[in-house]
Amino acid sequence: MLEAGGGFEPGMVLEKRALPANAHGFDALLLVPPHYHDYFAGRLDAQRGRLILCVPIYGCEFAGDETAEIFRLLTREVPIRDWRRFAHPRIRLRFSNPVTGGGTDDAVAGGYVFAGYDLVLRELADLDGVADGFIELINHRGRVMELLSPAPGRIVAITDRDDATRAEVDASAAADIVWEFLATS
Repeated sequence: MLEAGGGFEPGMVLEKRALPANAHGFDALLLVPPHYHDYFAGRLDAQRGRLILCVPIYGCEFAGDETAEIFRLLTREVPIRDWRRFAHPRIRLRFSNPVTGGGTDDAVAGGYVFAGYDLVLRELADLDGVADGFIELINHRGRVMELLSPAPGRIVAITDRDDATRAEVDASAAADIVWEFLATS
């Protein structure tokens, strides 16, 4: 297994490496140190100190700088053992929607929570025409996208807090723009 990791020496943190093109479509390999996972815990404890979990991933699923706690949290959503899975982008979400009363708490982690793409799509649909609402997304690279809806059927997307990137699109095209941002940007 260590050979597959390219001579990886067990460390204290995750390591994310590029992966050559393959039949499954994964583009990265995540090397996970033993204190991040529970594989063979209770059975081979004496040997676990050098047990590196090698996980093929889509690069958008993990930043590579996750703590053990965040890694465990994300793997509840990312089925890392399923090599036929579709990409599950790492998403940090902050939003406010005064019409639905929904939103995140700014006092907790700056208001950002980890979320799945399905939740983002639901909140995006609920944002339609809510002029004083917003959605902010942070992707696996730490880039930010803000989504606003100044009028029904219209979405404004601003990337990296730069108003020069402001793009107004039809609401039906917003999901594609969001996916592109989360999965590749």
